[in-house]
Amino acid sequence: MNKNSFLIISFVVLFFSACKTSAPTPKPIIEELNTSKAVKIAPVEKPKLYEQVFTNCFNTGKVATTKSCKQEIIDFLDTHKGFQTVVVEVHTDKGGKASRNLSISKKRAYKIASDLKSLLKNLPIYYTGLGEQELIIDELTKEANVKNRRIEIQLLMDQAQVDTKRLTLYKKVHFTRVKKVKKSTVIPKKKPKITHVDSRYKNVKNNPLIFKSASLVNKEIQINKLIGDAINPLYKEKIMHTCSNDNVIMMERRNTRGVGASAFIKNMDGGKWSAEVDNYTIVINPLFLFKDGSLSERNPKVKIYKNGFKKHSFSTTANAYLTQRGVLYRLFTNSNDSIQCIDMLLPYDESQKHYGFLYFVEDGRLKEVVFEPYITE
Repeated sequence: MNKNSFLIISFVVLFFSACKTSAPTPKPIIEELNTSKAVKIAPVEKPKLYEQVFTNCFNTGKVATTKSCKQEIIDFLDTHKGFQTVVVEVHTDKGGKASRNLSISKKRAYKIASDLKSLLKNLPIYYTGLGEQELIIDELTKEANVKNRRIEIQLLMDQAQVDTKRLTLYKKVHFTRVKKVKKSTVIPKKKPKITHVDSRYKNVKNNPLIFKSASLVNKEIQINKLIGDAINPLYKEKIMHTCSNDNVIMMERRNTRGVGASAFIKNMDGGKWSAEVDNYTIVINPLFLFKDGSLSERNPKVKIYKNGFKKHSFSTTANAYLTQRGVLYRLFTNSNDSIQCIDMLLPYDESQKHYGFLYFVEDGRLKEVVFEPYITE
């Protein structure tokens, strides 16, 4: 082997040996480090809230919490520190109307927030009343009612956690007093109470006497107490409202001939009757029952005194209306006189009270004064 051949063979051997021992070039370390950017590390969360549920806090229909429940809430607040926001939710049970439950739960929530604000003056307090919208047990049993009727209080670390669509920030409501508008000093005139008005009273002179109690009373009630329903039909007739003595119709006429007056009412056979009305004394003398229940043997005269001096007098035409329980004794006066007529309700039972009604004209209207007649002679 010559020298040139030896060199060629050596070169070929070295070339193939070099190809076998060569290794691939490693990737840069920088590229491996860049792959870690796709991994996100979750931050460590602080405690979100403290929460507690309180039951048996309200009496039925009441807004304020009980003393024991209020103390439990205070102890819960004292136990935890570091919170920045308070949330109050009030729930009711399923009993009653849903609208009423919602209304009272809102009032309760506002009251609790108001009480807490006095303790936690610098912290925001949110509240809501949900009524029966979020029941724990959808039943109407004693056990379900206790669990559903509850207060949920949450102590949040951040005000941003509050659901402002659900909750309301507590603010003290200030009520402004509205000044009362002074009413007009003009005092409207009271319309006088009147009975049936007859055109003939327009030309009658006014009453010379001043009756302070000149007003109409509920005659039907008084008559019922005195004589009963038997006398009421008389007052429903126009004649009894207008003091007219025309076409007087007797009711339950009795034949009184040969019957002594004492058989009906004592002192109706010539007795003298008096009455006190507004510092006036009314004297009716004499009073008689009638021969046939219609016509009087003697018509009485009426005299009215004030402080012992006669102020007014007039003659009358008498009629009687006899019932089973008493007598309506009516004295008709002259139509041109201011005093039109006088009624006396006289029960047969002497233990019952007697009533009198004096009708007079004032300002063209018929008015009435009530009195209690009594026997003087």
